Order: sequence, then structure tokens, then C-alpha cells
Amino acid sequence: MRLAASVRIGLTKAVAVENKCRKRRLAAQILKAAAIVYTTIFTTALTVRKIQHPFFYPEKTESPSPPTWKAQLVEAIEFLAVWGWVGVPIAAIFGCIGRCIEKSIAGSYQQKLSKKVLQCFHDAIKPPDADHTNFRLTLFAFHPLPWWERALQGLSRGIHFLKSTRSNLVPPFVSWSGHLVPYQSSDRFRSRRSSRWRVSDEQPRKNEGVAGRVFGEGTNFEVDSLPDSATIVRKKSAKAAYAQATNCSDEWLTRKINGGKGSEVPRAFWATPIDVDGESWGVLLVDSTLEHIKKGENFEAEAAMAITLLATILPGGQE
Repeated sequence: MRLAASVRIGLTKAVAVENKCRKRRLAAQILKAAAIVYTTIFTTALTVRKIQHPFFYPEKTESPSPPTWKAQLVEAIEFLAVWGWVGVPIAAIFGCIGRCIEKSIAGSYQQKLSKKVLQCFHDAIKPPDADHTNFRLTLFAFHPLPWWERALQGLSRGIHFLKSTRSNLVPPFVSWSGHLVPYQSSDRFRSRRSSRWRVSDEQPRKNEGVAGRVFGEGTNFEVDSLPDSATIVRKKSAKAAYAQATNCSDEWLTRKINGGKGSEVPRAFWATPIDVDGESWGVLLVDSTLEHIKKGENFEAEAAMAITLLATILPGGQE
């Protein structure tokens, strides 16, 4: 298969790169550990000096006593509490350097390989009359809500509850668990303008977009012969049918159609969930402004190969 032949060389190089990066990863872990240990010791010294614990600061007596290990420890605590601030920026720099090293190793390695897989998969299944503008692949990754969005959502839930006690016409509250965000694409411009789709663990039927639907159901999805942008603008029934088939809102369709150049809505979709280590990681989506995806004889085999490779490469996959 073309995909397997194209990616084999990239995987061989990736294994060699991974072996070379082990020393860099170890150095990064040492830097982070040193920063954490120093910060812990410095914080402990400040705390002990602040509370003046009697174990370290016994009551002074008139008769001088020979220096003991406690006295030496107190001197070290005093020194750290006074001069330890000098080392805090250094510890922070060490931690940042270690974090940057780890991100550069993992991020570049995984993103370059996933980009290679998508490009090879795109070339293997692309119809003769298609190009990167009307036949695209996008890999969506699930990102959970950050803490501040969860806090705002909790506040909104409370307000919704108060409103529902006064009226029965209030629609049910949807608790979103995160977004499906473009992680990689066969089109280098796709990730910049592609939409983020909200998903919910409690109500997966409320998930947005084709990607959200596939992520919630955990099964493949395919639809084609959808109305084009001109038909959607002319007929409200076509707009409602498109929104229902793709799990998108009327507002999103309006923004997409009025987006100017390159705003033609896709007319065909094919999507499959991506699982890594037995957990839902994201969705691989094929969309085209052509009427049909035009799957060839080897489409399913190439898709299975791409899914297997992505499950191995992506963060949290097999080492």
C-alpha cells in the first residue's frame, strides 16, 4: 500500500531520533527536579524562620553552650531565608529550560510524524480531480476545558437553575467537557481557520459538528451529496437539512458562507474516531467540496493503516 511505503522511512528515522533524545529528556528531568527540590528547601526554610519553631529555636540561656547540629541547622536556615531569593530565578529558569526541552522533543517528533501520515494518506486516497483546496484531511484533538472555563460553566449552571425554577420554557443546560481542536492537517492553512467543536460527556448528542458527532458516538460516519453554499443561501430547507446532517448551527453556517474567499461549505464528509491507549483521543476528518468523497478500492485499507500509525505516534500512544 502506498501509505505504508511512504511512511516506513519516516518511522525508521523517528525511532533513531527518539533514541538520540533520551539523554536530552533525562537532562530535562534533572533540571526540573533540581528546581523543585531547591524551591521546596527554600520554602521550608522561610516557613521555619517565620514560625520560630522551638525545636529549631530553643529559649536562650545565659550560659554559653557549645555549637550543636541544631545551631548549625538554624544558621543554614537563616542563610537560606535571607539569601535564598537569589536562587529562585535560577530555579525558575532551570524549570523552564527543562520544560522547553521536553516540549521540543515530544512536540516536534509527534507533529512531524502525524503531518507525514496525513499527507501520505491524503495522496493515497485523493481523487484525480481533487487538490488540497477541495479535498482535505484534518486531525482533531480533544482538549478538556481549562479551570477558568469550568468555573464559568458552574456559574452559568447555577444561573440556569434559578431561571428554570421560575419558568418551564428554559431549554436544558448543556455541560461542555471540552473542545475538538485542529491538531494537524494535510492543508497547511487549514488549522488556522478551522473551527473548534464543543463536546459533552454528559450529553454526547449535543456535540457540535461532524467531528463532535463521531467523537461522541465512537463510530465511523459518512455523508455526501449535501447542498452547496448557493443552494443553502436560496433555500431555508436546504440550510436546515445541512445543519441537521452535520450537527452544526445556523449561525456557524451563516458565518462560513459569508466568510469570503474559500468559504464554500463541504458537501461530503468521512470521519473516524482516533483512540490512543484505549481512550478517545480525537477524530480524523475528511471533507470535500465535491459532491462525493469518491473512495477507491484501497480506501478502507489505507484508512486502517493511517489510524494504526496515528495511535502509535500521537501523545499518550505506544512508546
